[in-house]
Amino acid sequence: MEKGNIFHSPLFWVRVLKNQQETRIASVAPQKVVKLTVFRNKIRRKTYEALRQIKESISNGNYIVVFAKVNLCKHSQKDILNDLKTLFVKAGVLG
Repeated sequence: MEKGNIFHSPLFWVRVLKNQQETRIASVAPQKVVKLTVFRNKIRRKTYEALRQIKESISNGNYIVVFAKVNLCKHSQKDILNDLKTLFVKAGVLG
């Protein structure tokens, strides 16, 4: 996804493309952040778990890609959830 608006937080950056038919969300853990695949998968699982908890509040018609900025293995699930909530409010997709 090359188009869309970009929003940053301490743990993530998000690219949002609005005015779509349905809402789709993807999580990416770049190899630049964590080299080992085991930890990248763990980051994606933690991110998807946080997204699952707030998906009912996300407005419809958005394509959202969540990129990890740092190694999230050291952060608690509560920190990840709070960071995503504030980031989505900033992006205007949580409401």
